[in-house]
Amino acid sequence: MDKPNKARLLAIILLIIAAGSCNRNDSSQASTLKLRSIDTIDLYGNSIDGKVYESNRLTVMNVWATWCSPCVDELPELQKISESFSSQGVQVVGILQDAITDLGLPIEGVINNAIKLMGSANASYTVILPDETLAKAFISSMEFFPTTFIVDSSGKVIVTEIGAHSFDDWSEIINEALSEL
Repeated sequence: MDKPNKARLLAIILLIIAAGSCNRNDSSQASTLKLRSIDTIDLYGNSIDGKVYESNRLTVMNVWATWCSPCVDELPELQKISESFSSQGVQVVGILQDAITDLGLPIEGVINNAIKLMGSANASYTVILPDETLAKAFISSMEFFPTTFIVDSSGKVIVTEIGAHSFDDWSEIINEALSEL
C-alpha cells in the first residue's frame, strides 16, 4: 500500500474511533483498577464507598465528562439500562471525570452542569466524583470517554467498553455478563 493510501486508511480508522468517543489525552488506558477501595461522594454530597457493588450482581460504571458529546448523548441510554435491569440486580453508576481539579477539589460549575445534563436526559442514576484512587491511579491515564466498566459484586471489573452504546448494545453486553456469573 502506498503512503497516501496508508494515511487515508489511518485517518478513517481514527474517525471511526472518534465517532463513538471523546479523546482526552495520549496516555494508555488503565489496565487495572482497585474499585473496592473507593471513598467518595455523589453529585449531591452523599458518601459512596466500595460497598456500592455489594448489593447488586453487576454495576455498570460509566466514566464520562460534561465536555464529551457522546458521553452526554449516552445518558438517556444508561437511564434505560438502569430502569430495565434493576430487577436483575444491575445498577448504573456514573463517574464524572471532569468534576475535580488536579488537587482533588470539586469544581462546582462542572457539578452543577452535570446535574443539569442529567435532568435534561431524565437520568436519575447515581453519579460520583472521582476520589484520589480513581483520579490518580485510573482516570488520569484514560484516553477515551466514555469508558464503561461492568463490575461484579466483589468490585472486580469483568467487562470494559470504550465509546458510547445504544440501549440495545448495552442490553446485549449486560445479558452476556449476567450469563457468565
